[in-house]
Amino acid sequence: MRRRGFTLIEILVTISLIAVLMGLGVGLIQRAGTGNLLTQTVTAGANLLATARASAFGSASAYVTVDTLDSGGGEIRVFRQRPVFTWHCENFEDASVLDVIKRSGGVDVVENAPVPSMQGRHIQFDGGSRVTLADRPWQQFVEGFSIECRINVPTSTTRQNMQLFRKGTAFEVNVIGGDSGRYGIEAKIRLAADEDGKGAGMHVIRTGERGGEQVIEWENPILAGRWYDVRISYDRNRFQIQIDGAVRGERSDKGNAMKPATGDASVDMWIGDSYEGGFDSLQIGGIYEDSDDRYEIAESIYRIDENGKRLSDRVIIYFRNRQLDPRRHSEAVELQFEMEGGESGRGARRRMEVGLSGEARTPRPGE
Repeated sequence: MRRRGFTLIEILVTISLIAVLMGLGVGLIQRAGTGNLLTQTVTAGANLLATARASAFGSASAYVTVDTLDSGGGEIRVFRQRPVFTWHCENFEDASVLDVIKRSGGVDVVENAPVPSMQGRHIQFDGGSRVTLADRPWQQFVEGFSIECRINVPTSTTRQNMQLFRKGTAFEVNVIGGDSGRYGIEAKIRLAADEDGKGAGMHVIRTGERGGEQVIEWENPILAGRWYDVRISYDRNRFQIQIDGAVRGERSDKGNAMKPATGDASVDMWIGDSYEGGFDSLQIGGIYEDSDDRYEIAESIYRIDENGKRLSDRVIIYFRNRQLDPRRHSEAVELQFEMEGGESGRGARRRMEVGLSGEARTPRPGE
C-alpha cells in the first residue's frame, strides 16, 4: 500500500498558519507585558504610600514624592520625619549627663507658668544669655528638618530684634518686633548648590509672607505676654513657619528642592543669645530616606492629567497621624499613569488614589 505524503502547497499553508498564530501570540505577550509593567508601577506606588502612612503616627510624619518627566519615567520616594531630640526644659542636670546642653549667662528655670496649658517648668532668658546644644545630629539633616518650641515675649521687654536659634551660617530664627508688643518670626536657612552649582544661598521667610511676597503687617502677630507654639520646617520643597498649628509664613520651590547646607560640624547650635522671654518644649526633627523606599518609573510610563496630557512636575503627598495631613490636603489625591501606546499613541491607563483617610487604592480599568 502506497503512503501519501504532504504536498508542497499543504506544507506552505501549514507554515503560514503557524506564523500567523505566532504573531498573534507575540502580540498578546507584548500587551500582557505592557499591562503588567503599568500594574507593577501603580502597585509599587500604592505600597510606598502605605509605608509612609504607617510610619506617620504621633509626632512622626512622612511624605511621598512622585517626580515624572514628560519624556517618560521618573521616581517615587518616601521620606520620614521623626523627632531626634526632645527637651522639656524641666532642668539642666538630666540633659547634661549626655553633655549636650550647656547654659551661659542668666538662664533661669521657672516653676509653674501661670497658664493652664503649661505644665511644670520652663526657662527664662534675660537677653544676654544662651543655651548651647552640643553634638546634635544636624549634619544628618540633608533631606530637611523641623524645630518646634514654645515662646513667651514679656510685656516688659523693649527689644525689637531677638535671636532665638542659630547654627553657624546654616540656620537662624529671630523674633522681630513691629509695633509695641507685636512680634513676628523670621527664619533663615542656607541651601546647598545642586550638581550644576545652582540654588545655593540664604532663603529667608517671615510671618505674614507668602511665596517671597512682601511682608504683610504681622498677620496674626505674636503678642507680648502670651505663650505660642512655633514650628520652623524645611522639607526640600517648602520652607515654612507655623504658629499655633497654622501656617503664617511660607516659601515653596517645587522645581528647586535643594538640600539644606548643614554647615561646619564643629559649630554647635544655640538658643537665646539676644532673646528675652520664656522658652519651653523644644523638639528637633530630622527627615530621612530609606534607600529601599524608592521606585524607578520605567521610561515608557508617563503621568498624565484627565485629558491625557503628559505631566513633568513633582507631586507631594503628606501624611500625619496615618491620614492625609489636613494642613496640606483638603481633598483626596489622584494620580493617573499611561503606558506608551502603539500607532494610535494611546496606551493602557491606570489610576492611583489616596483618600483623606490616607488609604491608597489602584482601581481597575472601568472602575
